[in-house]
Amino acid sequence: MAASDTLGRIVEIVSGLTYDQFLQKRLFEPLGMGDTSFYPPEDKMPRLVTLYSRSAQGLEKSPNQDGFSAKTYFSGGGD
Repeated sequence: MAASDTLGRIVEIVSGLTYDQFLQKRLFEPLGMGDTSFYPPEDKMPRLVTLYSRSAQGLEKSPNQDGFSAKTYFSGGGD
């Protein structure tokens, strides 16, 4: 969603914080949302669900368990 991404960038400019820092400081921390972030930190990665793919032989563990791409773009639109 382009509108949400644009709003996220405006928040960055006005606040002087990156979008993820702004949300952490102004939303997640005040609401006690300690497990909310764009990407889980390394110490919480073991808590993620195991990913599987369907094959002719049944379910197989997916080779890419860390399905996250570059952790530098914090999309307000959730893309």
